[in-house]
Amino acid sequence: MSDQSDSEDIDMPVGRRWATKSQVAQYLATSISTVDRMVERGELTAYPVGKRLIRFDLNEVDATVTAGSEAN
Repeated sequence: MSDQSDSEDIDMPVGRRWATKSQVAQYLATSISTVDRMVERGELTAYPVGKRLIRFDLNEVDATVTAGSEAN
C-alpha cells in the first residue's frame, strides 16, 4: 500500500480561501449561472481540482468585486 494520499494531486497554495461554485454564488448573492458567465467573461478564475471539480479563490472574488465597484 502506498503512503501517498489522493490529496497529493491537489496543489493549492496555502493562504487562499477556497470555495465551490455554489459557495461563490451564495457569497455574491447571485446565481450559479451568473458565476458561470463571470468565468466565461474572464472576470473570475476557476481552478480545476482533478477532472471534475473546480474551486474559486475567495480573495480573487473579493478583488474582482472591489475592482468592479470602484469602476462605477
